[in-house]
Amino acid sequence: MAEKKLVLYNPYGIGNTILMLPMLQSLKNSSFNYKIFMVVTQNVVKDLLSDQNLLDEIYLYESKANNKNSYQGLLGIIHYVTNNIKLILLTRKLNATYLVILAKVGYKEYLYGILSGAKTVLGYKKVAFINKMLKELKEFDEIAHETDAWLDLVGQLTENTTTSKTPNLQIKKNLKLLKGNKRIGIHPGCSEALKFKRWPVESYIDLIRMVKKNYDVDVLILGGKGELFLGQKIEKSLAGLVDNYVGVLDIKSTANLIQDCDLFISNDSGLMHLASALNVRQIALFGTSNTEKFRPRSPNAIVIDGKKLDKVSLNPIDNISVSLVYETVAQCLA
Repeated sequence: MAEKKLVLYNPYGIGNTILMLPMLQSLKNSSFNYKIFMVVTQNVVKDLLSDQNLLDEIYLYESKANNKNSYQGLLGIIHYVTNNIKLILLTRKLNATYLVILAKVGYKEYLYGILSGAKTVLGYKKVAFINKMLKELKEFDEIAHETDAWLDLVGQLTENTTTSKTPNLQIKKNLKLLKGNKRIGIHPGCSEALKFKRWPVESYIDLIRMVKKNYDVDVLILGGKGELFLGQKIEKSLAGLVDNYVGVLDIKSTANLIQDCDLFISNDSGLMHLASALNVRQIALFGTSNTEKFRPRSPNAIVIDGKKLDKVSLNPIDNISVSLVYETVAQCLA
């Protein structure tokens, strides 16, 4: 029997990738014994998945793919076209039996699927065009949890192999932390493009001040390089009360710190899903995001949804009061 090669194209960041873990586990457990490759667009995703033993190979394609400024002007257009040609050539070289496009398929992805050389292309439709060549594209379920959507997409490739629907990560220790006080990790940010998801940094500052006044805990501020200003603002406002690691650690070291936290507090973000996959007790603050679709599935997660509170703010995340979050922290630390 000829070896079946499966290529997964993943243009997403940490959060969405973690929600794909049950799907990857299902493919890995399949009796078809696929050779599984993933093409990713961010180094941080490659680093995160490299130790999970779910993929045979991970390829990094255009690490600046999500940076719109990379494609401005004539040189930008040439750069964009060149990198898409590289993506097509890479996929053709892998000689995929199946190409799974882990993004809603628009015109660009449609062309990629046609030119990929894959015998079968799977994905979810983004636009309503006549689908003559990629007949396996499916309608996206806007209600189902994201993890269920990915499992459903590859169901025909796995014969719906039974697997846990809760994402799970195994992270090797690369930091040695001294034992001491209880630790609370806080991620005040998220992607800059989705900054409307952020609970106000002033609210985080007030929360930390209340927690430190009443509990003997260490508070760790975490985040990426694009969130440096948030960490600096919190550190400046709470001098000596927090340890600021924003923009300092790689993703595996960040995961190590989160894993050693007794509680993790964040907005709807990639690190929220990371904490969930590490089974850390957490408080997840949601505003405009659909909690049914994106909520952490860990039994240790408490979700506070601003849309379900009585206040009516322009941004539902602003409905969440500091006192409510503090009360929830107190319950978790009891």
